[in-house]
Amino acid sequence: MIVAFLIMMILLLGTAALLFIPWSGRQRVDRNTMNHMIFRARLQELDEDISPVNAAQQQQLVDDLRLNLLEDLPESPKTDNKNSSYWVYILGVIILTSLCVGVFVRTSYVPRVIEWQQVVQQTPQLMQRVMDPQGKPLSEEELFRLALGLRTRLQQYPADQLSWTMLGRLQLVLNNPGAALQAFDKARQLAPGNADAQLGYTEALLHSTDPNDSREAQQLLDTLLKNNHNDVRVLSLVAFNAFEHQQYDKAIAAWQLMLKLLPPDDSQREIIIRSIDRAKQEQIATLK
Repeated sequence: MIVAFLIMMILLLGTAALLFIPWSGRQRVDRNTMNHMIFRARLQELDEDISPVNAAQQQQLVDDLRLNLLEDLPESPKTDNKNSSYWVYILGVIILTSLCVGVFVRTSYVPRVIEWQQVVQQTPQLMQRVMDPQGKPLSEEELFRLALGLRTRLQQYPADQLSWTMLGRLQLVLNNPGAALQAFDKARQLAPGNADAQLGYTEALLHSTDPNDSREAQQLLDTLLKNNHNDVRVLSLVAFNAFEHQQYDKAIAAWQLMLKLLPPDDSQREIIIRSIDRAKQEQIATLK
């Protein structure tokens, strides 16, 4: 934005110069000046061409020249007109400047740029709130702001695997599975063995409507379950995927195993119990 503003100011100064220079007083050649120049030149020619004996004729020619060239015009240019013309030019520059600034502000999305800068400043604070289990949950607007701040941060630090993973999680919460898939894929490339990136990538595939993504997600889930069969997050994805494909026995088994792994006072237990009951009801309904 600063570069665009400087370019606009340079163009504005160039335009003002083009407006002033051709009409400046030192370069002005008006009718009065031209007539005086012609009059003096003709007088010099008369002095050279006419002999002293024709003095009466010479005086007559001089009077005629004065009548034709000088007497219908003032002897010197009027200062007031010159000053008034300068004010016209100054007024034109003011109008031109106002117009350029107005167009710049109108078309350069200055308010959005200012808002974006504010979001970038708030990003560290929002990241701390997200990572704090006891912190106040972020609103949807704050989630959008954090996602924008993370994208800006990743422009400067593209190798930040943690930020890519967090951006993927945010995009899932904001129901943008395509953007989440891209973010998790970038995190996987930066850290192939990172479980969070692999798990997030698999979850993003599960939210995709592409059949190829669903098959890839199933393969990744089988691998994750084999290597992390006691990971609650993996079991949760397995249960979700099984329920979506009406594999109710598999979903119930995964949720029951989660209940065994979770602490007795964990808040997720109530949700899992309701999910098990729903899966059983769906299973009975399909058998009828």
